[in-house]
Amino acid sequence: MATLQKLFELGFITYHRTDSIHISSQGQFVAREFIIQRYGENLFVPRQWAPPGTHEAIRITKPIDEEELRFLLANRGISSREQNQMARVYRLILQRFIASQMKAAQVKHVKLRFSFNGITFEESYPAEILEPGFTLISPIRLYAYKPDGELERLQTRKVPKYFPYTEAEVVNEMKEQKIGRPSTYAIVLETLKIRRYVILIRNFLYATTLGKKVFSLLSQAFPQFVSVNFTRELEEKIDQVEQKGDYRPEIQHLFIKLFSSPDHPAPLDQATEAIQRNSEQLRS
Repeated sequence: MATLQKLFELGFITYHRTDSIHISSQGQFVAREFIIQRYGENLFVPRQWAPPGTHEAIRITKPIDEEELRFLLANRGISSREQNQMARVYRLILQRFIASQMKAAQVKHVKLRFSFNGITFEESYPAEILEPGFTLISPIRLYAYKPDGELERLQTRKVPKYFPYTEAEVVNEMKEQKIGRPSTYAIVLETLKIRRYVILIRNFLYATTLGKKVFSLLSQAFPQFVSVNFTRELEEKIDQVEQKGDYRPEIQHLFIKLFSSPDHPAPLDQATEAIQRNSEQLRS
């Protein structure tokens, strides 16, 4: 994230704390200049991908490649170590962005049928590029095959029923569950690691004993709060407060949700009093 921040501050990429996929007309112009200079105008296919929103997709801001970036960074006095790190991150953004504005490639796929111990399944693999397109900047892996061939060597191994999450998979899960914000995804993951609730081993996140104990304790003591549904509802209420002038119904509902229990329901008048007190403090 620090490297992305540096690239953003230097003006080489757009705002990076976003999950938007929208490409503006300015972004399409940058892609057009880059593609025409290196691959020809016939490979440029502008795409917006999504309607405009608060932010644009993460993209490059100038039609320069990785080597040109290194030259500009060197002129700014950036160390070689930082140049290498920034260039690697820049290359990832460059490839994905430019590929999204290029002509589709025509790829030949082969379908292989595997049979082993009475189990048969099929998989499709890219084997040959018939007509290049985005693959010129973002190559895909091709698989060699032998028609009617047999596997010369077969290895089997046990795999777990459920694999641990990678950091990217945690972010995707948060997006699917509609919890968190693009600006908080990295902060959440970093906090979990700093507090030793999880550890990162070979790009996979594993819950520590401390993390399991904390989760168990919170789940038992505050089951109504340690919940994906509660987090999602809380963020929806916050959005409603932001969008509406009259926020009292949302705050009242939230107050009762937070401070009620089956045996001790929170009176509505307490919620109203808390809102009024808060409003007076804001006015003063």
